[in-house]
Amino acid sequence: MREKILEYLIKANSPQYPDKIIEGLGLTDVSEIKKLLAALRDLEKEGEVYVTKAGKYGLPEQMNMVRGKIQGHPKGFAFLIPEDREKQDVFISPTNLKGAMHNDRVLVRYLPFSDGNRPEGEVVKILERANKTVVGSFYRRRHYGLVEPDDERITGAIIIPLGKKGVKAKNGEKVVVEITAYPRKGELPEGKIIEILGDPEDQETRLKAIIKKYGLLDSFKPETIKEARAISQEIGPEELKSRRDLRGEMIVTIDDEDAKDLDDAVSLKKLPNGNYQLGVHIADVSYYVREGSALDKEALERGTSVYLAGKVLPMLPPELSNGICSLNPRVDRLTLSVVMEITPAGEVVSHEIFPSVIKTRARLTYTIVKKAVLDKDPKAREELGDLVPMLEEMANLAMILRKRRLERGAIDFDLPEAKVILDDKGEVVDIVRRERNIAHQLIEEFMLITNETVAERFFWQEVPFLYRIHEDPDEGKIQSLKEFLRLFGYNLKGGRDGKYHPREFQRLLEKVAGRKEERVINAVMLRSMKQARYSAERIWHFGLAAEYYTHFTSPIRRYPDLMIHRIIREVLEGKLTPRREAKLAKILPKVAKHSSEMERRAMEAERESVEMRMVEFMVGKEGTEYDAIISGVTSFGFFVQLPNLIEGLVRVSTLEDDYYLYDEKSYALIGRRTKKVFRLGDEVRVRLVKVNTVSREIDFMLVKKLGESPETNESAEEILERLT
Repeated sequence: MREKILEYLIKANSPQYPDKIIEGLGLTDVSEIKKLLAALRDLEKEGEVYVTKAGKYGLPEQMNMVRGKIQGHPKGFAFLIPEDREKQDVFISPTNLKGAMHNDRVLVRYLPFSDGNRPEGEVVKILERANKTVVGSFYRRRHYGLVEPDDERITGAIIIPLGKKGVKAKNGEKVVVEITAYPRKGELPEGKIIEILGDPEDQETRLKAIIKKYGLLDSFKPETIKEARAISQEIGPEELKSRRDLRGEMIVTIDDEDAKDLDDAVSLKKLPNGNYQLGVHIADVSYYVREGSALDKEALERGTSVYLAGKVLPMLPPELSNGICSLNPRVDRLTLSVVMEITPAGEVVSHEIFPSVIKTRARLTYTIVKKAVLDKDPKAREELGDLVPMLEEMANLAMILRKRRLERGAIDFDLPEAKVILDDKGEVVDIVRRERNIAHQLIEEFMLITNETVAERFFWQEVPFLYRIHEDPDEGKIQSLKEFLRLFGYNLKGGRDGKYHPREFQRLLEKVAGRKEERVINAVMLRSMKQARYSAERIWHFGLAAEYYTHFTSPIRRYPDLMIHRIIREVLEGKLTPRREAKLAKILPKVAKHSSEMERRAMEAERESVEMRMVEFMVGKEGTEYDAIISGVTSFGFFVQLPNLIEGLVRVSTLEDDYYLYDEKSYALIGRRTKKVFRLGDEVRVRLVKVNTVSREIDFMLVKKLGESPETNESAEEILERLT
């Protein structure tokens, strides 16, 4: 019925009264008419149709409206992120939010003065509220309380009526608030405190606040635990039937020292014809986590494992994630294997996918593989023994695959990541750059080629599937990027059709490699890209320049991978019936959407937990001087990044040698008298002056500027002339 209504409204091309829709569809049966009216109400709730004041039903797209999610901004305004990814983001002023909050799903009407470059709109209907609970700091007033949300995108405080019983929370404590009354235009929301997290100065409280803020689950449900504990940690003979026995093969895992959920193992042989036979063996989680079980339902709800700095929130209970599913050394494990024959040019000429049983020879780390293969460390090579020749061949193949990938245009961002080093008590002892060496590249390239091979195989088999896609960048963001690049004398070339191939981005990254502005240009370029996501439709992956791509290699920690394993097993076993295909076609888009949302939530939480640890690490170091690079420039100062990636702010009020003007166009602060320039990419020496663990702010003071600014197309004199 829903589809019939939507088809009718598309043809009608204007809002229609219900009786006109009934007449147009030729309905006379009372039960059918009731179904239609119920379907209309559902479509209205979901925002698929809009009801006018006159009671007519129409399609939002035909009524100058767009559907999507609100993305709030600390300054009070917001953007609508349309569900239709072909449409541009819509700016919404504070007065036009009409009570909508960050992440709410809404309908927005375009305003008459909107243009194609920067559309503006107003919220006409809130379809779904996102913020049922909010984490923040409680402050007591004389007759009421206020909670200031931790998430700055939720603007304005939440009023807490004190009531007769009062509120037990102390001034400044972190709390969880349940919203009881959402804001109307010009009003603040109301709520009640449902949990007191504690003193914001306490590290555990701050970590709990992040978990609650993002709605993450830090404990498993009783029925999930019960199912996990019922699974045997041993593999019986019955479970080996119809599996290929690879326990005699030389198979290893390569991971970080502290990794516990080992879901991928690799093997390699050199064939008589000169080709490589690469085996990638992935934990067969789908064997243990059956669809519809408590384990499956909670895994879907979580979507992904979350790796906070100091705490892991796994997608599956430890009995599986660290136990029977983890490819621990020298024990039998059930896997799904992909064995590929690859030429010395990096082309996959044949492959097999099959259920298997393996017993890994060793649990290797990135560190020891690098020492043995790259550094030729005698002690490491002796420790690894007969594994060394295979690892060296793996390194050769990885470089072949990487070269082939870059030649086709894949973008290789070299953005450093911070690693938090904790002691046994969970205290931060160091913040270091995460190393990316030959061993990391080896595993990365093997997983990439496996994901591509699997995606292409099942695309051509025309079965319902989940893909990992990355759409082309928005034209508006590309133009902004080009303007930024012109400051440094660079250009981004588009094709004759006006489109940009990822190869051009990679060429630019190669040009800036090793230059002062490299880190900044890498970061700005990455921000101009869309986020990769899961989809039930195959669209190419822009960043990888890959026509076919999926996520197959991490079913312990990513739900889409687990779902894909199920589909593959059903295909291999001949159980993918037309009825099952129809069911998958219906549920996969929802799984893709939910998994993408949970992935973004996990990434934000992980980033925030690292920032929290960085601030903790700087406590007590006031007065220490550091070399840094300017990573951001604003009207109120410039942000600096230390070599270990910790960031802080040098406030313009502390630059006492001159009056500085901010030039948004060149991302620079210019001294009016001295003509001194502080620009993105500049190297400076700074002194730490203040650390605030509650607000997570680090303040520095400039000691001196080091060297010259990166060369740009505009001098300080020209910028000053333009500004004044």
